[in-house]
Amino acid sequence: MEIIYAHLWRSAEILKLTVERYLGFNHAATTEIGLAIGLFVQGKAKEFEKCIENFIDTMSNCVLPDGMWAERSPSYHIHMLVLLDATKALLAVSRGESGLLSDLSQRMKTALYTVVHPDGEIAIFNDAAWRDAPSPKAVGWRPASTPAIISLPYGGYTRVSRGPMVVIMDAGPMGPDAVIGHGHADFLSIEASVGGHRLIVDPGVASISPDERRTWTRSASAHNGPTVFGCEPAEFFGAWRVGRRGTAAFEEVSLSSAGTAVLRGQCDGYLPWGITARREVAIEESGRTVIDDRWSGLSGRQGVTSMLIAGDWDVLQESASRFLMHHLDGTYAVVTVRRGVFVDLHSAWSYPLGPMEKVAASRLTLAAEDGVVTLQIEPRLAAEVQHAPTVSLEI
Repeated sequence: MEIIYAHLWRSAEILKLTVERYLGFNHAATTEIGLAIGLFVQGKAKEFEKCIENFIDTMSNCVLPDGMWAERSPSYHIHMLVLLDATKALLAVSRGESGLLSDLSQRMKTALYTVVHPDGEIAIFNDAAWRDAPSPKAVGWRPASTPAIISLPYGGYTRVSRGPMVVIMDAGPMGPDAVIGHGHADFLSIEASVGGHRLIVDPGVASISPDERRTWTRSASAHNGPTVFGCEPAEFFGAWRVGRRGTAAFEEVSLSSAGTAVLRGQCDGYLPWGITARREVAIEESGRTVIDDRWSGLSGRQGVTSMLIAGDWDVLQESASRFLMHHLDGTYAVVTVRRGVFVDLHSAWSYPLGPMEKVAASRLTLAAEDGVVTLQIEPRLAAEVQHAPTVSLEI
């Protein structure tokens, strides 16, 4: 016990000098509550209360009105939710109150459902990775019947569930302007699951060091949104710095009487070149999904749509515009591309576990000179497929 006390005392002394009170956000919340625990153990009630006050102010300012953590990383969202619930328990011991924190916690738990796939793990938009934070189940997420559409107007995420298809779309800013380093240029990107298995995945985090992989992992060209060849909607430098940056926003989130969900958004990050990118995703009640990307003002430049296919799907190109996806458990999906669009299929990598471990994937790249790329994803039962595909790519 004396060893633990001595450690907490030393930690508190260090945190008194290093606690984050300049930038705020997750670093401020973490260091402030760490110092609070050290002071609590030492019996320094006045200093403890000040740290708790600072922590609550940080949480109140960084949890958006719809419950999403302002830095927009699903991993950090869970990290802060764990910290919030732990502090609730600490306050219940010290002074028997936790009303505001209970409200923040409930809002964050509700928002979490928007960025979790049927497999029970988070979407890996922005600086997020599986196992970087506790699993969603550890903070209260449970498999449940959710509405066809869950949307976070401030967080910039929308989740659609129709038939065997789940689509999560990012149409928000990179993050708060004050601390934008965890943001990626994944404007209008989607992740999609078919039959409970991830089909379209975000590339994840290839590096957190100031190197080429870090620049790539934050670039729009690495993600699944509509991009422009040779152009980036943000200027990245170092590991966390961002200069000029675009943004994205939903223009429509709706559910028709026929059961079709429609997500429509636009990105202004290419305006320096006079270009606007738009995406519409329509998911029918059966799960059939149509993704329509359009660019205005291309003026000789080329619009590019790229989809990263999870590695546990075999991909067979049946024709110039038709692909058969086959999951190991027998689930199928047929992807059909609008005729006249240049198509390239090649081996790729994703980093769902962070920089330490890469996972094989396939990248489907679609390029259009006329400013329109359309593809359809149709879930299929095994009985509807005439032949089983073989692996067409080698890593």
